[in-house]
Amino acid sequence: MTEERMINIETRLNKLEKDRKHMVEHIHELQIIIEKLNQTPPINQNYQQSTNPKVEYLTIANEQMFKQNQRLREYIEDCIRGDKKLDQKGYLIALSGGE
Repeated sequence: MTEERMINIETRLNKLEKDRKHMVEHIHELQIIIEKLNQTPPINQNYQQSTNPKVEYLTIANEQMFKQNQRLREYIEDCIRGDKKLDQKGYLIALSGGE
């Protein structure tokens, strides 16, 4: 092998190692996020229906945010398993609820 080819191989190897380290760090961050999400207490579904429009609005917003969190959690778990690629487009799709 030529010296130039060896340098190219070493350069590619170093880049792959950096990419691997970055991916491991990213997976670790995602696992921490999942643990925090799993620790959140479940929403009490036995709430009283309110006649106050502000309370109704906040209840609906809370339910929507909870559903978003569930979808994001599933997306993150899929990324960790390798079923999906972690990217902004996938994140936005999971956030909006579209497929």
